[in-house]
Amino acid sequence: MFKKLNKAFLFVAFALSLIKAQDVSIAVGDTAFAGYTDDIVVPITISNPNGNVGGVQFDVSVSPAMVMLSGVSTIGVASEFSADYNMLSDGSSRVVFYNAGDPNGLNAGTSSRVINLHFGGADVLSAVLEIKLNNVVASDASGNLLTSVSIAGDLTIGDVVYLSGSTATADVEETVDIDFSVINTGSVGGIQFDIKDAPNYLNLVSVATTDRTAGFSSDFNDVNDGANSRIIMYSPENVNLEPGSGPVVTATFEVINTAYADSVSLFIENVMVTDGIGGTYWIASADSGTVIVYPGYIEEPSNLQALDGQDAYVNLTWDPPSGPIPDNIVEDFEAGIPEDWTLTTNSAQGWYLTTDCTSEWWTVPAHTNYMCSNDDQANDDGSVDYLVTPSLNVSGAASVILSFDSYFDGAYGHGASISVSENGVDFTEVYVLAAATEWVTETVDLSPFITGDNLFILFHSNDNAAWASGWAIDDVSISFETRDIPQRLVHYNLTDIGEWVLTAPKEDVMHSYGGGIPFSHRIDLENPIVSNTRPVDIDAYKVYKSLNGITDFEEIVEVEGSVTSYRDDNVVNNTSYYYYVTAIYPDGSESVPTNIVSATPVEWIECSIGDGASLVGLTDTIDISVNNESLLGGLFFEIEDFPDVLVGESVLTTDRTDGWSLSILDDNGKISIAGFGPLAGADPLQPGDGPVCRVVVRPQGDQALTVSLTMTDVQIQDTSNPPVQLNWTAELGSYEVGIETQYVMLVDGHGEPGSQMTSPLCLINTQPVYGIQVDFVVNPPFISGSGIETTDLVDFSTWSVSSQQLGNVFTLLLFDNTLSNPIQPGSWYLGEVLLDVLPGSPEEFMVDIEYGEMILSDAYNQPLVSAGLPSEVYIGAPPASYSIHNVEGLLTPGGQGSFEVHLTNTEIVGTMSFEIEDLPNYLTVTSVEAVGRFENGIIDGSTGENVDEGYFYFLGYDFTGGIPVGDGPVIKINVQMGQNIQNPNVQLLFHEVSAGDAGANSITAISQGLGLFADVNLSSTTDAYVPAEFQLHDNFPNPFNPSTVITYDLAVDGFVDLSIYNVVGKKVKTIVNQNETAGRKITAWYGRDDAGNTLSAGMYFYRLTAGGKVFTKKMVLMK
Repeated sequence: MFKKLNKAFLFVAFALSLIKAQDVSIAVGDTAFAGYTDDIVVPITISNPNGNVGGVQFDVSVSPAMVMLSGVSTIGVASEFSADYNMLSDGSSRVVFYNAGDPNGLNAGTSSRVINLHFGGADVLSAVLEIKLNNVVASDASGNLLTSVSIAGDLTIGDVVYLSGSTATADVEETVDIDFSVINTGSVGGIQFDIKDAPNYLNLVSVATTDRTAGFSSDFNDVNDGANSRIIMYSPENVNLEPGSGPVVTATFEVINTAYADSVSLFIENVMVTDGIGGTYWIASADSGTVIVYPGYIEEPSNLQALDGQDAYVNLTWDPPSGPIPDNIVEDFEAGIPEDWTLTTNSAQGWYLTTDCTSEWWTVPAHTNYMCSNDDQANDDGSVDYLVTPSLNVSGAASVILSFDSYFDGAYGHGASISVSENGVDFTEVYVLAAATEWVTETVDLSPFITGDNLFILFHSNDNAAWASGWAIDDVSISFETRDIPQRLVHYNLTDIGEWVLTAPKEDVMHSYGGGIPFSHRIDLENPIVSNTRPVDIDAYKVYKSLNGITDFEEIVEVEGSVTSYRDDNVVNNTSYYYYVTAIYPDGSESVPTNIVSATPVEWIECSIGDGASLVGLTDTIDISVNNESLLGGLFFEIEDFPDVLVGESVLTTDRTDGWSLSILDDNGKISIAGFGPLAGADPLQPGDGPVCRVVVRPQGDQALTVSLTMTDVQIQDTSNPPVQLNWTAELGSYEVGIETQYVMLVDGHGEPGSQMTSPLCLINTQPVYGIQVDFVVNPPFISGSGIETTDLVDFSTWSVSSQQLGNVFTLLLFDNTLSNPIQPGSWYLGEVLLDVLPGSPEEFMVDIEYGEMILSDAYNQPLVSAGLPSEVYIGAPPASYSIHNVEGLLTPGGQGSFEVHLTNTEIVGTMSFEIEDLPNYLTVTSVEAVGRFENGIIDGSTGENVDEGYFYFLGYDFTGGIPVGDGPVIKINVQMGQNIQNPNVQLLFHEVSAGDAGANSITAISQGLGLFADVNLSSTTDAYVPAEFQLHDNFPNPFNPSTVITYDLAVDGFVDLSIYNVVGKKVKTIVNQNETAGRKITAWYGRDDAGNTLSAGMYFYRLTAGGKVFTKKMVLMK
């Protein structure tokens, strides 16, 4: 019948679904019945304010399902309706309510009970059940679907119980009472429930009955391995708790010492309340209690440090709270193996709990319950037995001490060790047990192996892949000493400079940072190292500041909890400030202060060295700058140049130090500058930035390099009385030392054996030259030197000129006696060197003339970088010899000139080739003419000016018969002079020469001498210098090796004696012993005695006797 009606209802509903829907509300009424009631009636109310209702379908479910639907009936305005139900597979029931008689259904505006649901409750004593209506479908009288909503209701059966906990507040290590109350409508004979605190900050220490439960007994015990506490109440005299409400038991809790400020919930679980005869009441609700922990465990930050002595700021750093230390752990295994300990093995038998681990091959002395690993029990080899503690929180521990009883005799090669790990996976062995013949207590300090917040300890029993014995342990104790946070010295990562300082040689650091490296340069202030040992987050830190360190601390900033540093820029130099820091916890509570620290910012004078550059021997100035905020009265700078090639010559004031007294000293490789203002009657150095002095320096040496300039010491005084030394920093400077080589060149030539020849001596110099010493080395020694005839193109009027031949070395010495008449930079023809070709020398032989020692000196008698261009001398008459003659035209800007190339040949010449270089490069060849014996020759088209290389190239040939043997011009070269002429002469030098015979076969060709264009107006015709008095000058150089120049003045003609004596007064060498004319004389001594023997190093005296006067000076010969 129900199935048919249901189908008919649904058909009508869907057939008429196009009609507009109306809202319907279907609600379950709350009801209460006595326990064990057979027929429980639950009313259903329908509310349809806007339209009629023709029928409703819904599913009924009960939670929990303690009663089942047993019937439905219509009532009131719906009494003419029909209702029915059937059971569904999920345990719910489907109810159909529809219009059977009244075609209008329920009129709009109905709001009343229309259905009763009937449940059988004969077996239920006490319960609170929820009745839900699901899957509601409603339609109007015409079958149109309506929107609907359902409202659940409660069914209370019999007496039920409501349990709740109270709220209280306590701090760490305090006790707190929580009342647990019961609302009961029936008599209660016993109560039992479990309590779980979250977070786990409370320990239950006692329970007590209240006035309502007088005559009851109360007790508690731990369950779930101590995670919960169970409270039990009962009446030994069978007294019941009468219906009512109020506290039934008071539980006393202790707040652990590591509890942070928080609200601890006391959750009530597993509640059981019985009536007087053992029936169980329904627990309608169990509301948790609350313990508010306040202020709780609050630890202050630690290790506050203030960076002292910085310029206009104080930097603070601190460590966050490290968290409470854990409780000591003791495990005696009397209650079994703890569940959180881990046992692993690759054997049939690993660690196990026993009272007797003795086996046939291994005996263990008696002990209480203990853990054992016995290889006999495993009956296999290669067992690796691990016993691992749970993770231990060691974030606040200063040390971790492991202690345990052990029986380990090491029999049969067994091993026993302790390992530790931070993650429980990667273990490190830290202790290996020594064998003993009885139970002993082992103690291991694990502190050095703590690498993080967590620690796992592993007991490793190892048979080393053999049939061994075993290991037994008991009474494991792990203790954590009171926190003792050491003073940390590092709060920041090092910068690249800081890393470099750790490993760089000390001298390198001094060269780079002579004034010390400021703290802010060595560390990364922007990225402090943040500790991660805190077990809870810190919301913020507050920084407080005071001017006296005792009172008046004021908060200056609050920073985020992840920040452990602060830079205070709101400071004044030379004022002391005091600081402390507090931590703000999540609940807003504030810790006590850290240690109080102080710092005094001071002005740092910023010094810097400017850069400089010059050639060797030339000067430049180096600026020393100061950036200061206060008045300064005195300055001292010590500058180290590395390498040590700079000589400090003088120091100049600047606009900032006008009127100051400045001095300079160059000693021991350092340049020191001192300056005083007020003491010299000048104003103090005003605040500002810029140079305070300029140091004039001159580099020495023979190579180009970069010199590092470092301030190794600075002393800066203010204007206080007495003056205060101020801190300083310094920036490096550098000095670029360049070199320009001065060249000496002896021109090629030829000479017959037994004859004297001349060879031009040329100088190309970029710096003024005050002295020249050149050793010409002849190889083979077929030529000797006999002197030099100087040119009048150079003013040698104040110069002394001498020479000496010793062995195969010919020495020329030219020296300006006044040090005021140097050879200026340019290209110079100095004169003709007289060379004697030794009789018997082999003809048709080429002799090389190279350079030995060469010294070109500047005004400070310092050597310039110099080099000699080697030359060749042909002995005999060469087959072909080129020379330059008939130079015509004055050297003038834009002028014109010409010169001839002569050929002296002893063989017929068919081809000629040579290069001519003009020094300086002032000339441009405009035309070339064949003349003389070559007038019928052919000038090759390749002949002409090589602009890139700066020389003139000539190639010519005569194959009609060649150039006959003879001497004379062969070509004439016309030149145009440049406009920018600064050198008073131009030297014409053969660069490369070659020749061929009439058959174009190569023959020997050489060049002889040079050509010269000159401005005759620049020539010197100064009369010879005649001194006014007799005088013996200092020798140069002194000390010397191997030779030195001695200069003396003769006022009138007369006899002269110049001799050398050793330290005992014995004459070793007579230099001059003859009559000489008046004038300045220069000679040289080569460290040899009259017999030509080389003298030993030491002090010698040179004595001049002339004009009735005797002069003596000393000199030092070095080796």
